[in-house]
Amino acid sequence: MTGNDAPDYMRLVRIKGLDEDGELHDVRVDGAGRLFMVGYGTLVVEGDVGVTQADSTRTVQGEDGDELHTLAVDSSGRLIMLPYGWTGTAYKRLRVDDLGRMFALMMGTDGDDYVTLRTDDLGRLIALFRDPISDNFASISDQGYLGAIIRGGSDILLDLELWIRIRSQEGDVVRDHSGNGHHGRSYLANVFGARYADGVVGESLAFSGHQDWLEVPHHADLTFTSGAFTVEWWMKFTNTGGTQNLLCKGIYNVDGWM
Repeated sequence: MTGNDAPDYMRLVRIKGLDEDGELHDVRVDGAGRLFMVGYGTLVVEGDVGVTQADSTRTVQGEDGDELHTLAVDSSGRLIMLPYGWTGTAYKRLRVDDLGRMFALMMGTDGDDYVTLRTDDLGRLIALFRDPISDNFASISDQGYLGAIIRGGSDILLDLELWIRIRSQEGDVVRDHSGNGHHGRSYLANVFGARYADGVVGESLAFSGHQDWLEVPHHADLTFTSGAFTVEWWMKFTNTGGTQNLLCKGIYNVDGWM
């Protein structure tokens, strides 16, 4: 059976996953029942779909552009993604945000990148990437998102993950694209487009140098009732030039992450 005559679990599945960078992907099942991911609209799948039952242990191959991944279903039926042919040890922790959406954070011991598969508020599958450090780290991903983890002392007071995309043509508005709605404002700063050396188009903030700051407006999730907390911001400076020094905890002439 093929097409509309096939039962749901045998039909060709085409799921559009839109990441916040605007890149579409197709998640499909091929004629052998393998699940894979390719660039949107780049591949036509022909033949019967061979999936006849749910298999909680089968690992299938996925293709994302030129980079292969392994898509696996764990014993609980949860979808995880690993680099293709990865031999490292991985473990998974599930998170639930304030909108009740669950996503998985993949970690490994071999220094590979983290990969987060999650569903946005429209039900679209998106992939986010993390640096292989720890949750006490805030970084700008390849997609241009700033991931911030807020902690207090030795105990986690608020494990809040924000993915903030600074877009052009929005004046001084800094928008939170994690779905939590913690939009902020940049004071005395302009938001404009920037093109990085590798050709990737990103966005950046230009500060005037006089009483510049970012504001995160009040929200119930940002109410602290006890203890101390720390917010870490990681910024990257590249070839800033000039004769002035950049100061960061006593470090001069910064060229890199601070």
